[in-house]
Amino acid sequence: MSTGNLRVHSVVPPVPAADPRTGHYEVLDAYAGQTYTFNRYGQHVYTSDLVTGRLTYNFTYSVNSYYGRLMKVRLAYDVFLFTSRLAYVCFTVHYN
Repeated sequence: MSTGNLRVHSVVPPVPAADPRTGHYEVLDAYAGQTYTFNRYGQHVYTSDLVTGRLTYNFTYSVNSYYGRLMKVRLAYDVFLFTSRLAYVCFTVHYN
């Protein structure tokens, strides 16, 4: 803040702190009732219900790095979406 003309030059939103045990970042959405969890590389690891804590989506990547590609999405009730990347992204649904 400038003391001469009292103008705000920048506003920075607060950055969530990483969980010291897992290194993951959690973003809470009270309106949707969900918690979105990201790893240290910014990849969406899972989504859980805010009230029950039950996982609704679980994401698996090829490697745990910036270069990891989404390989599998596990939805509730053991429904899996597998991705294959050729010229485009394909999803295959498997039910257990």
